[in-house]
Parts: sequence; structure tokens; C-alpha cells
Amino acid sequence: MKAPPAHSTVHQPDGAANRTRDEEERRFLFDWERMVLAARFSSTTKLVAFTLRTFADRDGTRVRPGIARLAVLSELSYASVKRARQELVRVGLLELVRRGNRRKGHADEYRLIIADDVIERLEWLSPGEIDAAADAITEARQAAEAARLRTARAKPDQGSQATPDEDQGSHPAPDEASAPSIPDPPATSDQGSADDRDASIRAHTRPGSGLTDDPPPTQVTTPQQRPHQDHLPAQPPDRTHAAAARQRATDRARAVAACGLCDAHGYVGPQLCDHDPGAADRARRGRAAVLAALARRKSPEVIPDAS
Repeated sequence: MKAPPAHSTVHQPDGAANRTRDEEERRFLFDWERMVLAARFSSTTKLVAFTLRTFADRDGTRVRPGIARLAVLSELSYASVKRARQELVRVGLLELVRRGNRRKGHADEYRLIIADDVIERLEWLSPGEIDAAADAITEARQAAEAARLRTARAKPDQGSQATPDEDQGSHPAPDEASAPSIPDPPATSDQGSADDRDASIRAHTRPGSGLTDDPPPTQVTTPQQRPHQDHLPAQPPDRTHAAAARQRATDRARAVAACGLCDAHGYVGPQLCDHDPGAADRARRGRAAVLAALARRKSPEVIPDAS
């Protein structure tokens, strides 16, 4: 078993013994970490192992964090940490030094070790196997990226080819060409402002009128091409709610634009602005009144002297 290096008893020149011991300690911890990385542990066991490593001294001793503390630091459950620590002891990478005192709140003390038969106890990857596995992952990633680029280049070429249906749809039908044109309706207040009309045209969110000669949704129509409001059927309730929602959004946008307190999104820092300059003063006065009322309630009552 490869344990942490012990103190040397051979006389050496000044500072040489300390340098040798430091090098041995660093080498031991380096070997221990490489062994944990190469082992085919679960990610939970490796996380607990390296969390235990942070509690060890430079020579790998005095590892004594409790299971509850390890669970908090590694963000794992108590049972998962306990199983991972038992796995490290079983394979020969961790050794129990002394039991703790549960009554006094002392945890068990462990030390990091590399057992002589650790290679036979666990499954691990050699440096050559690690390099081969990493190369395989890199090649698979490069192949997936190349396939994605080929697919992205092929999509514009497919979209540029016009289908026969699209070519036929570019010419008006005889009935449509001979049909009389409907005069443009006069602009009314129900059409909304110019900003609302432009937004609905760009977003293609204009609700259909219910008529059979409505243009397909892929064609952009201006408000002047719509039939007169008197010719439209009664709007269903869902469209009425949609119009009300659009009106609320428009009113909010106008309030944000006219407000000098909030930003372009209607926020003052992390809070939503109510566009009321006196709201902050009223809130401060209300908070002061509440604190004063609480202070009066907490003050002890004066009991009059019976004598």
C-alpha cells in the first residue's frame, strides 16, 4: 500500500529533508488524483473523492469532514455521499484512521491512500485508452459538425427552386381579373393608429375578416385593402379579446414612451414602473407610518400605581 510519506530519519543537509518530503507529498497527491480520474467511477463518486481531497493535509491525512458537510458542499444527498465514501474505502483509495465521537459531534477521520491491489479492485483506463477515447469523441464531434454545415448549405438551394404551384399562383385567375374592384373604404378610428397598422403588417397577426375572398396569410395587405367595417360579420368573442389585448399593449407602449422614470422596457432597475412620479414618496410615507405603528404596539404599557 502506498501511504502518505513518513518523516525521514536520515540526516541530510539543511533544507534538503524538507524539500524531499514536500516533493514526495506532491507526488503522492498527484498520483492519487490521477488514479481517481482514470477510475471508472460514477460522477458522484468522483465528486465526493475530490471534495474529500480538499480537506486533506499536504500529506493526505486528517480527512475528517462529516457526511452532512460533504452533502452540502457537493450538492448530493446524504445517502449518495455515504455510498461514495464506502466505495472509495472498498477500492483502496481511502482508509479509516479513527472513529469519531457522535456525542461530541466529531466525525470519522480518514486518510488518502493508494492500496497495493487498487488496480485489481477497480476498473480503470490506461493513458493510451484515455487518449483513444478522447480522439474518438473529437472525431465524432467533427463529423456531426460537418453534417450540420452540409445540411445548412443545402437548405437555401432547395428553397430557391420554385414549384409549379408557385408559378401558377403568380398569375391571377380569369374570374379574379374580370371582377370589379372594390373602392377603398374611408379611414375610421377603428383602424387604429399608424404604428398599430405597421406593427400588424410586419407581424402578420391581422385576424381574418371571415370573407371568402381573403388573401392567403403569406401575402401582406395594407389596411386600405380591407373591406369596410360595415360589410364584416360580427366579431367572435376571442377576436374582441385579442383587440382589447392589442389596445392594452399599445397603451402601455405609449405610457412607457411618455414616462421619464423607466427605461425603454418599462422598468426602473429590477422593478416594473407604474409611471407615477409620486408613488415612491407615498411608499416611503406609508412605510414610515407602518414602522411607527409597530413601534407603538411594541412599547410596554404603563400600569398606573394602585396606591
